Amino acid sequence: MEAPKRYLVDIEEAGGKVSNHAMKQWLREHPAFLPKGMTTDNTSRELKRGLRNAGWRIEETESEIHFFPPSTAPLSNAVAIEDESEDDGSALDTEEVLEFSLEKHLQQFIAGNLPSLLIAGKRLRLYRDSENRDGVEYQTATGPLDILAVDDAGNFYVLELKLSHGPDKAMGQLMRYMGWVRQHLANGREVHGVIVAKNMSERLRYAALAVPGVTLLEYEVNFKLKDAGFNVGEAV
Repeated sequence: MEAPKRYLVDIEEAGGKVSNHAMKQWLREHPAFLPKGMTTDNTSRELKRGLRNAGWRIEETESEIHFFPPSTAPLSNAVAIEDESEDDGSALDTEEVLEFSLEKHLQQFIAGNLPSLLIAGKRLRLYRDSENRDGVEYQTATGPLDILAVDDAGNFYVLELKLSHGPDKAMGQLMRYMGWVRQHLANGREVHGVIVAKNMSERLRYAALAVPGVTLLEYEVNFKLKDAGFNVGEAV
């Protein structure tokens, strides 16, 4: 069984020296840095996603996961995990911040409504393994899968959810996940990939044309107000 990785917050000190701190302990001592709505009672994996959504840089070695506050430079000997969005140097606008907050809701909605959603032409259900782990945030050696699902024939579907737009490098991430599922779970069954985002980059669309078994889906969030049927001045 693979040894669990160490979760470390890396802080750059005077002179460029970087100090390492156990993630949960550091967050207990600096609660202002906790992601909104989270505490150190959350799992390390949940905190990882929350910090990433809050703009922290996350880098990984074979045995450690390093967390860098937005203003802290990364270690030189760590391998960077791909960012969730294109790195164009621009700050997040209000709409993108809202989309960050919706990511978990999007995941919960899709996971809870799989049987009623048509994905890649199939009705799916969450995968559940022999240890009774379901397919939400399914842990693998290549990272947690947002959603792992199966169809009625037992074929696998790896769903990768993006916050606002799907960058072309999401394809490489998805292919790694698909490769792991094919090697460790599929046992000869088909493995499909699905990227879900509010909109897709043109480069990602071209990449999908060259990769069999990958589907791109764009989601919409609709919100409207309706008359409650009670006008001011009416008697109660």
